[in-house]
Amino acid sequence: MSVSLGAYVEDLYSLTMKALNKIIANTPIANPIPIRTFISRTKEKVLNIQWRNPRFQLIKAARVISNDNKIACLEFNRTTVLSNKGDIIAVPNDDYMPRRIALFGYWDRELSIFLASGISRNSALLDLGAHCGLIALQTYNLSFVSKIYAVEPKESNLIALRRNFKKLGKGCDSTIIEAAVTEKNSESGYLYTERGATMNSSINSNLPGLNAKGNSEIELEEIKTIKETALCKNFLAWIGNSDIALKSDLQGMDVIILSRFSDIFWSKVRIGSIEICSVSYASVIEINLLIMHLKRFQKIFLDTKLTKEISFSELSEFYLSKTNKAVNIFFIKK
Repeated sequence: MSVSLGAYVEDLYSLTMKALNKIIANTPIANPIPIRTFISRTKEKVLNIQWRNPRFQLIKAARVISNDNKIACLEFNRTTVLSNKGDIIAVPNDDYMPRRIALFGYWDRELSIFLASGISRNSALLDLGAHCGLIALQTYNLSFVSKIYAVEPKESNLIALRRNFKKLGKGCDSTIIEAAVTEKNSESGYLYTERGATMNSSINSNLPGLNAKGNSEIELEEIKTIKETALCKNFLAWIGNSDIALKSDLQGMDVIILSRFSDIFWSKVRIGSIEICSVSYASVIEINLLIMHLKRFQKIFLDTKLTKEISFSELSEFYLSKTNKAVNIFFIKK
């Protein structure tokens, strides 16, 4: 398959930005000599010019057509894995996410390509932590998955998610669960979000270091919750005989929630991606339970190409290191 000029330019731009970011990462920001911060200041100015004035963007896949306090709407200028030319996509209104989509036209394309590779006509996609639905929408465009079950608690994300799911065809049966998955017996909880951020929200009081009353940088949002056992049961009843494509990004809660999903659920999982976090509140029992479920796949990997294998013992060591680092793992039944 030939590579389009647009895709080539995107890749070249991505490589250039990676190199520039590496240089900037090693450039002192707080330095009495202004020339030492020239690169970082110039990069910030260029990005702001591109974002605030879309006609000046060097590479443009979409333009902002409306911007309110919660969501930004982008109209696409060309067809990408996320949307057709002329379509409108809604995303939470921060500086980073709309800017990146406007420039490149997609969001985490590699993950969607990976999930689509394991989806058949009899598959259901379970998107835990669906955010605004871009991964699910891209996966649908690549595979025409017939069932999508999205779980998301944050209101600004849900506004965009509902709008984006209207683009799913009539042949796709979709359900949105407007709640956070928790191990607790409760009908509501609080979402702790760093002020001004949309990409790092987390549910419940288990997270270390967050004291909502004493930290002015944390915003609280009261949300609905659903217990993990009830979610698993409801989802299995909804999909019937379908197999499962799993995408889980629960902001560190993945090991706790997924370890408690039933054996029946895991026997149906055909392909999946999970964010794994070396957090301090996951118990050894929960870690071992999740690893036991993952052993159904024989091998797990750290990349979508399935070339960087991580052993189950290494996975256990990562969880128990409690360094608060996070990576994604990928697995598929052959």
